Amino acid sequence: MGSMIILLTGTINAPDTPDLKLTNAVLRENEYFKSIKKWLTLEYPIVFCENSNYDSEIINSLVKDLSAGKFEYLKFSTSKSCLGKGHGEAEIIEFAFNNSVLLKKDSIICKSTGKNYVTNASTIINKMSIPPFCDNMVTTILKKSMTFADSRFFFFKKQFYSDYLLKNLQEINEQGGIYFEHILARSVHDAMSQNQQWSMLPELPFYEGYYGSDGTRYNNFVAKKAMKKLWYFVVNKAISSNR
Repeated sequence: MGSMIILLTGTINAPDTPDLKLTNAVLRENEYFKSIKKWLTLEYPIVFCENSNYDSEIINSLVKDLSAGKFEYLKFSTSKSCLGKGHGEAEIIEFAFNNSVLLKKDSIICKSTGKNYVTNASTIINKMSIPPFCDNMVTTILKKSMTFADSRFFFFKKQFYSDYLLKNLQEINEQGGIYFEHILARSVHDAMSQNQQWSMLPELPFYEGYYGSDGTRYNNFVAKKAMKKLWYFVVNKAISSNR
């Protein structure tokens, strides 16, 4: 599979982003801090790219003793988040690839929303090292008749970004109902049309933290997780059998 780099996207101070309920900068900063602390336990290099140019003292203190090449904290001021979350997400990813030293390396990118930790991330990453996942150009969950990709947590090779995703990001139009998730799905289909490999994630990710859109906490009750796992197993099996 090659080396793995975790790309965490974030907006700490987000007063002007449409359709965002959790806007308190201090609360958001604490959520990112708690999440990054857990991501660091996986011991993969991390790029945290944040688009409100927020220099967090607690995040800096968390990573100040890490050796070079283990963590990058990139910050800039957004010009696009006022158009919607998807525009902001695209802008963050583009800035990260244009400015990160770590992302210049030949590696697999594990992209995750920065303020949420994936509780089974270690298991999923380990499964990504075996076929067919290790050969994929992109690995993400497709929904809604495969027109909508879950962008919270997915894996891709750098070539997927440069050859497919980057050019399609310009087509995001949230006022017209075209979201980042639609563009990610479209990019997956573009890659598959040129004989590149895609598959669903090896297992369903479970998140800790808050939904940014409505400010509610993720529900991780055991019974609900079991139902979601069963649903994902059935859907994944159906998709795999038809490929």
